[in-house]
Formats: sequence, structure tokens, C-alpha cells
Amino acid sequence: MNNNEQSITELDVPPEGNLRQLIAVNPRLAVPKHLKPEQSPVLKPRLTVIETVYHQEPGSDPTSFTSSFPVLLESGEQPCIRKLKVGEVPHSLDTWLKTVSELVIRNDESTYRNTPGRPSETERANVAKRIIEVSSAGQIIAYVRPGRSCRFEPACFGLLQLRCQQGEAKVTVAAFPT
Repeated sequence: MNNNEQSITELDVPPEGNLRQLIAVNPRLAVPKHLKPEQSPVLKPRLTVIETVYHQEPGSDPTSFTSSFPVLLESGEQPCIRKLKVGEVPHSLDTWLKTVSELVIRNDESTYRNTPGRPSETERANVAKRIIEVSSAGQIIAYVRPGRSCRFEPACFGLLQLRCQQGEAKVTVAAFPT
């Protein structure tokens, strides 16, 4: 270490301090190799899931269920996010990803997003029938109703297919790498 460098031990660094900020403020800081940011598991590619589901009975307080967790990713691959139109014929999911850590399927059909003004009862009934079936090896494993989404880790991503029960539905599929 030369005279222009400071050792990390010479600085007042709280244990929860951000090493990246410390280096930005002190560019000539001599950081021990085992503490360098590029070797930190925090800087590994990751996916963070945070979701809350609420249930409320009339006249009572809502009950909530919250789930959150990180997934450290092994690859540096980008997520694959696609907008599709799915009809009554099963549609296979195709991406450049071989394995997927999380898959999110969102049914983008909604009378409130697609119809200007107030939708009629007929329009609402037509949209309500655009339910997406998620199947694997010919077996239905999930339904995604208009305006809803589902998230899961697929066991056999290559076997998944989507199908709209009636008509055609707009769908967004987000596949995140492992």
C-alpha cells in the first residue's frame, strides 16, 4: 500500500456499510481481495419475489398473506418477456432459456383496459370466458383468468403449453433464468 491509499481498517465503516458506496467516495481505498464487490454473493444475479394476497369479508379487517424470497441465479442470462396472443389451439412456450427458475403468466384481457367507457354485460361476459389454461404433457395444471397472473417454478418448462378456453387472449409470459 502506498502513501496515497488508505486501508479499509483505517476508516470508520459500520458493519452494515455499503462497500460499493465506500469505494465510490474513496476511489484510492485499498480493499482486501476477499471484500471486493465483484466477489460478493450479494452482487450475483438474483431474482426477488415479493407478493401479498389480501382477503376481506364485508365489515371486517382484511387478512393478508405475504411471501417474499430471493433466488440467486447461476447464469447471467437475461429474462425472456414476451407478449403473445393465445387462441383455442395449444401454444408451446419457446424461449432461448433451457431452464427457468420462475415463470410468470399474466392474462392481459380486461374489459376495463381494452374498452373505452363502461363495458356492456355482453362485453364483460365475453372477456370473462378468455381463461388461459396452462398445461404440461396434456394435463391442465393451472387456470389464469382475465386480469390475473400465476407464478411458479416449472418442473418441465419445455412441455408447457397455453390455450385460451374461448376465443383469443392477450398474454404476457416472463421466464427468468436459473
